[in-house]
Amino acid sequence: MPFYLHQWSYKDPAVRAMVTKPQNRDEIVALAAKAFGGRLHGFFFCFGDYDALCITEFPDNRTAMACVMSVVGQGGLACLKTTALVTQEEARSAMSDAHTTISPYSPPDEGGSTYGRRRGDDPSVRAA
Repeated sequence: MPFYLHQWSYKDPAVRAMVTKPQNRDEIVALAAKAFGGRLHGFFFCFGDYDALCITEFPDNRTAMACVMSVVGQGGLACLKTTALVTQEEARSAMSDAHTTISPYSPPDEGGSTYGRRRGDDPSVRAA
C-alpha cells in the first residue's frame, strides 16, 4: 500500500483546546486512518511551518484523499499538505527504468526527439 506524509497546522481554537485539555492526537489520527482502511505509522508535533505531521499508509490515492477530506472537513486545521511517498524499492526500480529508457523529453534549447529509444540504440542505424 502507498505511504503518505501529512503536514498540518492547527487553527488557534484547536491549539487552545489541546492546551486546556491535553490529549493524545495520535490516537485520533490512527482512528481516522483506520476508518478508511489505512494505518498510522508515526505521528509527531514539530517546530517550523507546520504544527504536526504523520506518516500513513492507505490502499490507494482515492482512499487517502477521502480520509484527508474527512479530517479537513472537521474545521480544526488551518492548512494541510499531503505528499505521496516512494519506498526505497520503488525508487530503485524507477532508477533502473530511468537508466534503461531514454525519456521523450528534451529541453526547449535542444532539438530532436529520443522518444521510444533505449540506451545503446544507435539512431543512425535504420531498419531496412
